[in-house]
Amino acid sequence: MVAKKIDLGPGLNFESIAKAKDHFDRILKGTPIDQRVTDTEFKSLKPLYEAYCTKTNWPLHSPPKSFFPTYEQQK
Repeated sequence: MVAKKIDLGPGLNFESIAKAKDHFDRILKGTPIDQRVTDTEFKSLKPLYEAYCTKTNWPLHSPPKSFFPTYEQQK
């Protein structure tokens, strides 16, 4: 199977979906719960979030200003 390349803009080109997931998982798992991600991580997450919202027709009423990792528990 051929790996699908992911291009989210400058500095965010990945050879496969797995490599993109690894990149973003490191941000999620490396940032304490409810703490802001770093500015560098924010610049990485913002295009992913905006692409997701565009693809799913999720309205963005204003540009994102920060991201906070949260973990939800199923009960």
